[in-house]
Amino acid sequence: MVQLVARKLDEREQLGAKSFPTPANQWRKHRTLKEIDRDVASGLNQLLLTPNSRHWAGIETLSPAQKVPTALELMQARRRGENCPEEFDRLMEPEKDRKAAELREQGRREQLERIDYASLNQIEALMNPDGIRPKLDDQD
Repeated sequence: MVQLVARKLDEREQLGAKSFPTPANQWRKHRTLKEIDRDVASGLNQLLLTPNSRHWAGIETLSPAQKVPTALELMQARRRGENCPEEFDRLMEPEKDRKAAELREQGRREQLERIDYASLNQIEALMNPDGIRPKLDDQD
């Protein structure tokens, strides 16, 4: 689909560069250009590259006016007294949720590492009941 749109744009550019001497041919050129424009617009809609097509598909986009403030910006606004403590807490919820998820994931990774080390120690203890480590060829 992307290649089709690109080809249509190239075709439009080539046709636009040509000049036709008779009014009938100019009319055909304009009609063809409009058809190509419709095909390009349709392709862009199918690829969800226009705001209306994204909205129709249920994809929400943020406009620059709806910019989500960062944690630093929220803390600075709180310090300047631009928002009350309740509003600050409400606005910080997504950041707190993200941080909590990050900490949970980090805790899971650390727990798995501890389990892996413990398992390796148990395996080594089972393989060497006397606690003597085997001497490798490259160790002296």
